[in-house]
Amino acid sequence: MRKLKVFSMAMALFLIIGLTAQTAMALPTNLILGIDDDSDQFVLFDIETYEETALTITSGSDADGKVANEIESLSFDYDIYNASGSNVFYGVQSFDSSLTSQLYKFELTDDLTGISIQTVGDAFEASEIEDMAYIDGSLYAVDNKANELVKINTAGELIAQTAIVGDEGAQGFEGLAYSFVDGKLYGSATYNDKDVDGSSSLYAIDIGTGQADLVGQIGFGEIEALTFASNTLYGTSDMTDDFIQISTATGEGTKLADWGSDIEGIAAGAAPEPATMFLLGAGLLGLAGFRKKFKK
Repeated sequence: MRKLKVFSMAMALFLIIGLTAQTAMALPTNLILGIDDDSDQFVLFDIETYEETALTITSGSDADGKVANEIESLSFDYDIYNASGSNVFYGVQSFDSSLTSQLYKFELTDDLTGISIQTVGDAFEASEIEDMAYIDGSLYAVDNKANELVKINTAGELIAQTAIVGDEGAQGFEGLAYSFVDGKLYGSATYNDKDVDGSSSLYAIDIGTGQADLVGQIGFGEIEALTFASNTLYGTSDMTDDFIQISTATGEGTKLADWGSDIEGIAAGAAPEPATMFLLGAGLLGLAGFRKKFKK
């Protein structure tokens, strides 16, 4: 019996230590990674204090020490995070004049002060990609030239293309973000910006069929980036340089702060998965139970 108790305590400690180590490098939930398209630099933005911190590019920069031009999208790989604790993001370089795009991989340093850049695979056939979302091991983006939802693997290979179906305003998607709460892909369409009081439109897109349903008008123009942080949808307006919070029920946006002149890609990190938190809780309960029995 004593050996069993010792074994139980060892397993509980193993769970606690192992899971704590896995999340030690987690990007805090109050920080969002962004790409400033004017300066071609990465920044961390605090959604509580609204302060911005520039990151140092540790490797993979261009000749000027900056990120390559026309990377206007960011998405977080939560699978890599859950497996190793590393903060890995993806982005796509996409030119309006080109028929192909290039996938890039970015990884934050452990102290969250620097970031590395790596080209992934060869160019794939898609154009005018402004944002992307990571969903179940794949990347989803909108080819705005063809108005198609494209699916890309993390090796940079094009897997599928699906025509977007919706009303006339379901075009010109500049921001994309996936909600793990309701399982919907949200997109900010800028097609009607000039016609609907300078406002972008929020759509919910079915990743299987390409059906885009209007949620509502955001109330801000040129929403060029979206991300979820702690289950709240945020976006940036290139028209007014505003950082906003967006309702997924009505589409209405609320200004929170000013953020840069051309922030065109944003992404938040991931909190520990529910299963991970369950295991951590189980380890703590097991250890508490052991201590109680030991005292008896």
